Amino acid sequence: MKYCFTLLFLIGCLAVGIAQESEVDSLDYFEGIHSIYDDDLSEWEIFTHQHDGQLQITWALKRDFTHWSFDIGEVSGTIRQLWNNNDTHYELNTLDGITITMRTKWPRDHSEWVIKSDRAEFIWKSTQYNDGNEWGSKSDKLGEMYMFTEYEDDPRDWLIEDYFPEEILEEKLAAYFITIIRAVNNFH
Repeated sequence: MKYCFTLLFLIGCLAVGIAQESEVDSLDYFEGIHSIYDDDLSEWEIFTHQHDGQLQITWALKRDFTHWSFDIGEVSGTIRQLWNNNDTHYELNTLDGITITMRTKWPRDHSEWVIKSDRAEFIWKSTQYNDGNEWGSKSDKLGEMYMFTEYEDDPRDWLIEDYFPEEILEEKLAAYFITIIRAVNNFH
């Protein structure tokens, strides 16, 4: 009887360990964003733990950097600048009906942005006012996430440390887009 109890106990511990391990493997988080071409910042590859995706300007022939399209796994949609000649306000819309606004916190200051939806709101900001190499957010409710250039002053390759909930994938993408569009506006 003692042997049977010990065997059942060990099998139960093994099952719990496997369940916890598969739960960690099922989490999806961002890992990086890289420009597809070395000399063109209009198309990007997005890497998450479980999916790859793309972000690209919608009207490539016009070289219009005010309207973008994205696909990550089963999530897709558009990001657009809301007003002509005003790059302080963008909106992300998914095909599932999720809307996220991205707006500068202060007029004419592109180093600090408010990312807002029905599900979450947080500040996304550059760690240095005139240096776009590192961006981040720290929130008591959501956690932390950071995005930084793989090589200093090279806007083509970005690494991401993503500790925000996976349920707000679209809001995280909105923040990463702000970093990308600031790099594009500074270098194209």
